[in-house]
Amino acid sequence: MPLAMPVDASTPRTDSDIMDAILFRHASIENILSSRLSNLRLARDAWSETNPKASLETILAMHDNSVFVDFLRILVLKPRIVTLDMAAQLIPALCGLLFEIYEDYIQTACMMVQLLHRSFAGVIADTLQAAHLYGSGVDITFEERACLEGFGQFAGILRDMRDYPGKLGQTIRDLLSELDSH
Repeated sequence: MPLAMPVDASTPRTDSDIMDAILFRHASIENILSSRLSNLRLARDAWSETNPKASLETILAMHDNSVFVDFLRILVLKPRIVTLDMAAQLIPALCGLLFEIYEDYIQTACMMVQLLHRSFAGVIADTLQAAHLYGSGVDITFEERACLEGFGQFAGILRDMRDYPGKLGQTIRDLLSELDSH
């Protein structure tokens, strides 16, 4: 005699129940994808390679991390369009991605911070060195200060994540080592 499977209240029992569950999930996914498509269109309309900051500001105002991550992937492929001003805006939002449940979002945030750090840490260090050598006459800009603080904040969050397993854990440890070296 075969064992009977326990049935709970959430388990569909009939073909009609199964179809209702599928249609409900389909409608939910359709709404999510429609919203994402609308947001991607808004970001695309704001996009300009001569002024990617406008698109960044549009995307940050949306609070849609899936679109933000798509935008970051473009920036990783075209790092020359990222300015220090954009970096100052990006870093706080990148810190927020570290709390996402999707490892891909965290991985993308780490790649972008690594790119920003490699692009701008030297400039910031040179400015700080000049300020130290020449006294109070040289000051770092708001953007440089924001990036410096952002790198520190990002590193602080990564320290709490350094025991993360797998490929992402290795990425976190490597980036943390790079951030701590400056």
